[in-house]
Amino acid sequence: MNKYVSFYNKNGYCVVPNFLPNYNHILSNVYRTLSGFFFKKKTDANLDKILKNISRKSENIEIFKNFYLGLFQRQAEIYSYMFNDELLKIISKLNIKVPYIASDPLLMVSGGVGGKLLKDITNSPIHQDWHSMQSSTNALVCWVPLTCYGKDNYSTIGIWKGSHKNGLAKTKNGNRFATIKETSISKKFKYVEIKGNPGDLIIFSSLLIHRTVNFECANTRITCQFRYGDLSDPILLKNKAHFNYNHCVPLTKSDAGHLKEKPRAVLKKNKL
Repeated sequence: MNKYVSFYNKNGYCVVPNFLPNYNHILSNVYRTLSGFFFKKKTDANLDKILKNISRKSENIEIFKNFYLGLFQRQAEIYSYMFNDELLKIISKLNIKVPYIASDPLLMVSGGVGGKLLKDITNSPIHQDWHSMQSSTNALVCWVPLTCYGKDNYSTIGIWKGSHKNGLAKTKNGNRFATIKETSISKKFKYVEIKGNPGDLIIFSSLLIHRTVNFECANTRITCQFRYGDLSDPILLKNKAHFNYNHCVPLTKSDAGHLKEKPRAVLKKNKL
């Protein structure tokens, strides 16, 4: 575990291979949920085949978008995985002393037929999750792919290694995210695109700069995503215990005006 902690502290992320060997159980339930909702029958057909069948009726496309943003992403089974003992042990090693759930766990798709149906809903620009979470300074995201990622014609995420150490980057308000200009970070941090297998565990700091890449890939990628904060961080008290999960509110333009304190490593040149 020490090697993962060391890598995480240096680069802002780490990959634990084969963390969830029973990922197929979740995937099968996803297939049956989609088929049961739209066709009143359950099937083990692959995700792209099911989504193609859904998209054959134009009225289904809008229903699928609503279904994805609400019911699909919040299936009851996924919540249980947030309390996985091994996962909680790992995040404690990454300095989450008193964990709390910073947002609902989510099932998310990217690329393939699913990406074509959802478009910018799942095609994330350059961003930091902290802008949406507004949680503890050390808040993190756990990302468990249920398919391959970055290979075999599946999309992945691109990461700017070590960018978490510089706190919040300057942003502009995007459609769904507080977005970051690539020109402001390209010369400061090394860019990598990760790849691996279903069941891996990717953990990254909520301050790590990243984006979706290879969105045009033929196969639909699906991941479980879990976000944790740390109740022991004084920033939460300074921000009056505000709880937030809004994809479109950069800290500089927050309507609530609630944030009095930002992460301690905020870029000195880009005061927010």
